[in-house]
Amino acid sequence: MILKICEYCGNKFDAKTRAKRFCNDICQRKHYYGRSEINKRIREYTKSYQQGAEFKERNRRRVKLYRQRLEVRERNRILAVTKYREDRRKFWEEYGRRPEVRARIREKERLRLQTDKEYAIADRLRRSLNHAMTKYSETGKIMSSKRYGINWGEIIEHLKPFPENLKDFEIDHIIPLCFFNLTDPQQVKKAFSPENLQWLTISENRRKSGRILPENKKEQTNLLS
Repeated sequence: MILKICEYCGNKFDAKTRAKRFCNDICQRKHYYGRSEINKRIREYTKSYQQGAEFKERNRRRVKLYRQRLEVRERNRILAVTKYREDRRKFWEEYGRRPEVRARIREKERLRLQTDKEYAIADRLRRSLNHAMTKYSETGKIMSSKRYGINWGEIIEHLKPFPENLKDFEIDHIIPLCFFNLTDPQQVKKAFSPENLQWLTISENRRKSGRILPENKKEQTNLLS
């Protein structure tokens, strides 16, 4: 046996003949395919083969069969639906930012606020809740009205009949918001309960300000207990 050193990996190995240059077939193949002229020849052959009609037809059939597999069809369906939803979301986000669209939405909102009293009152109530949580809550965090147990529909029914001219009236909190702990959802619910809301003219509401009127002492006891 002849002790030799592999020309590829550098390991020592026992060879039967002096002609043996590699310790095993793996090193021999790696050395062969690592030569630039061999790689060039392989690339040229592969390119020529892949451009042939036989390869293209066989590949087309293989791709068709692959796409017909149940799991592949389901995966492609999910990907298509996901991409469609993402594209649609991006479209509407960009659409909503267009100046002409925003102007049209504002005009539509303005007309509805002028013609639909219930919608206008619900809008006032939502704004009032947002303002109250921002001003009086320590955290300033605002949850959905349903999370507080507030039902705008019940409040609107309680406030009927509506004033003829809404712009001259405001929705007053009989017990002012500053008397409630608005970090407590139960206190928020009480502050916006139908029993704590009434119509006052703008001038009356300004005079009342953040006070509890003497005739409302009973409501104070019920709501703050």
